[in-house]
Amino acid sequence: MRALLAIGILMIVLGIVSLFVGIPQRHSSGLTFGDAHIGVQTQTSERIPLPASIAIILGGVVLAAVGGRSSR
Repeated sequence: MRALLAIGILMIVLGIVSLFVGIPQRHSSGLTFGDAHIGVQTQTSERIPLPASIAIILGGVVLAAVGGRSSR
């Protein structure tokens, strides 16, 4: 059951990181006139919603508790 403990700790770390670090996204748009192409690329960074981050952290705590308790 050490796998549950490891997965739980990983989920806790990822949940905490998701509170502060955004996921980068690129958007491209453009026009084509014959052989000519005019385009614009924009990049945004969006964080996942707060309830999802909290759910990931709580799920990690539960898995770590179950994994830690059953390994004894």
